[in-house]
Amino acid sequence: MEAFDAEYWQILTGRKVASKTSFKILIASYRQSDRWTDLSPRSRKDYERVHEYLLEKLGKKNATTTKRADIIAAMEANRHRIRFANYI
Repeated sequence: MEAFDAEYWQILTGRKVASKTSFKILIASYRQSDRWTDLSPRSRKDYERVHEYLLEKLGKKNATTTKRADIIAAMEANRHRIRFANYI
């Protein structure tokens, strides 16, 4: 029971992410989907850049805890790259 409690609190505090909802797992899943393969080469290239950015910044974090304000902040941080910011 102690091991479960320790893991539970690590997940809640963001020290450990449940694997099925991490950005890394979600991006990998998207890249294996038909939606990804149906994209044009240009769109795929643009999304690839955003995926790398997200993996670097948020890879192990739980995507389900992301708030609208977090996305807006990421867009603002990249406002010098308008197309990139829009894809975020």
